[in-house]
Amino acid sequence: MQWIVIDFHNKSGTESLHLRVMAHQLNSKNDVVIIDQDLSLLVEDETRGLLINQSGDVPKTYFLISTLSLDQPGCLGIHAVVTEAGSPLYDGQTIVSVH
Repeated sequence: MQWIVIDFHNKSGTESLHLRVMAHQLNSKNDVVIIDQDLSLLVEDETRGLLINQSGDVPKTYFLISTLSLDQPGCLGIHAVVTEAGSPLYDGQTIVSVH
């Protein structure tokens, strides 16, 4: 999986962000931590390559590649939180189908 955080709102004050992702099967109440790692800051040229029609200043962009192996099919609820020094900056959730 590739995780990309584009800080359009300029919330990050440093170059060190952390990603924590929790997952749970929709038919279960047990949450499992599937990612708990620091994100890497991309250099400006790499960020420009990701963004279409970006002129001028580019936002800070963070990146993480992770490998995930799931052994049960079904719907998986995912909740991700991006933090800086323990304080949440961004969070989101989605549901994915696991085959």
